[in-house]
Amino acid sequence: MSERLDLKQLERKAWVSYFQDGLLDIFLGLALLYLWAGPSFLDSIEPSSLRIAAEVGLMAVLIAAFRAGKRYITLPRLGRAKFGAARESRRHKTAAALAAGVLLTVILLIVAIAARRDPAGLGSAFGRAEVWIGLGLALMAGLVIGLGAYFLDFTRGYLHAVLYAAAFAAAEILHEPLGFAIAGFIGVAIGLLYLARFLRAHPVMREE
Repeated sequence: MSERLDLKQLERKAWVSYFQDGLLDIFLGLALLYLWAGPSFLDSIEPSSLRIAAEVGLMAVLIAAFRAGKRYITLPRLGRAKFGAARESRRHKTAAALAAGVLLTVILLIVAIAARRDPAGLGSAFGRAEVWIGLGLALMAGLVIGLGAYFLDFTRGYLHAVLYAAAFAAAEILHEPLGFAIAGFIGVAIGLLYLARFLRAHPVMREE
């Protein structure tokens, strides 16, 4: 029994070590900066289909950069590990939770847009629609990041959940998109700090 617990602790330590590179922190921070700066650069693109393609393309670039960082920065230093069925199950649950959270967030955004376009109808039904929708978006964003942090054993993810919730609340309720910038810069700064420590602690593993 003790041996099984030791193996489980070793597996968790190995799993958590993959988050010490700070790349996930940087990715989450950059995503918030994209929400802050993206609209001002992309709103002028016409037609709307081209603007949507540009938005999706930029997010794809962020995801590709994150994956490239893992491949060319993290794996050469830590190697590739294969984890047990329980850990893989948590990973699949994380993907399902994030997908559900994204779907609910999209629904809330659709409701927000509809309420703004129909202030006498749907907007009045919500009262101060921006408050309710802002709180809903903040809760949803925080919940999605928080669930991801829980299932991934990513402790710093709870801080990112708070940053995301605060940024969405400020943007919708206070009409202040600067919250995305502040939260994004904090996330990126945290990630760069961990990345610097990671690079010092883990030089590249070279074959003899």
